[in-house]
Amino acid sequence: MKTDRAVPARSGWAGPALLVLWMLLLWLAPRVAEATFLVGLRADDQVVLGSDSRVIGPGGAAPRSDTCKIHQGRRCFFALSGPITGPGYDAIAIARQACAQGRDVDAIVDGFMNAVEGPYKAMHAWMLKNESEWALKRAPLSLDVFVIGRRDGQLVMMHTGYASKPSVFARLPRAEVKNGDAQFTRARDLPRFLAQNPSWFQPPFARAAERLVDASMASGWVDVGPPVAVLQVDATGAKWFRQGLCPAIDPTLWSTE
Repeated sequence: MKTDRAVPARSGWAGPALLVLWMLLLWLAPRVAEATFLVGLRADDQVVLGSDSRVIGPGGAAPRSDTCKIHQGRRCFFALSGPITGPGYDAIAIARQACAQGRDVDAIVDGFMNAVEGPYKAMHAWMLKNESEWALKRAPLSLDVFVIGRRDGQLVMMHTGYASKPSVFARLPRAEVKNGDAQFTRARDLPRFLAQNPSWFQPPFARAAERLVDASMASGWVDVGPPVAVLQVDATGAKWFRQGLCPAIDPTLWSTE
C-alpha cells in the first residue's frame, strides 16, 4: 500500500536566515587590527606613555574604529604597537593576564612574551595565507610592547617585542627606558622633527610626549590619527595628561597591595 509521507515545507526564509547567521558570525570573529605609533619616555621619577588612536587592518573600505592603545592591568600599564587582534589572537587580553600573574615588571614582560609568541606566530601565518597582499604591503608585522610596572618598589618602564619577516621571528632585547631616554614605534618622520627641535625633551614631559605624537600625525602619515592619549605615572600615582579615548584609571588596580 502506498503511503504518502509528509515532506517538510521549505521555508522561503532559509536562505536569508543562513546569510544573516553567516554575516553575524563574520562580524563577531576577531578582525585583524594593527596599532601604530607609540612613544615611551622617562624623566627623573616620572614615566610617560603617548599614543595616537588610529587602528588599521585589511578589508578595504571597512575601517577599524579609533581606540585607546594604552591599557591598564593589575599593577601595570601597557601599550601595544603592531598586530593586536586577529583570529585566535588577542594581545591585549594576553598582556592583561600577564599583569595579573606577574609579581613584578620583569615577570610581567616575560610572561607576556612567552604567552603571546604562539598566537602571534599563528596569526602572522594566517595573515600571509588569507590577507597576503595587505600583509606583504605592511611587512614587517612586528609587535612592540611597553610595560609600566614596579621592580623592588621602584617605578620601571620596559620595552620589548618581536621583529618579524615572512618566516623569521626575532625577540627584541628587553630594554628598560632609562632617565632622559625616549623610545618610539613606527616613528617614520620623528628623526627630522627631533633634529629641528633639539630642546623638545624638557618639562612638562607629558607635553613633550604629546608633541611627538602630534608631530607624527602632522607628517601626513595616514596610519596615525587623533585623538592623542598621554599617560603619566610617578610616585604619587597615575593620571591622564590627555585621556583621548581611554577609560578612567582604576587606582585600586595600580595599588601595591
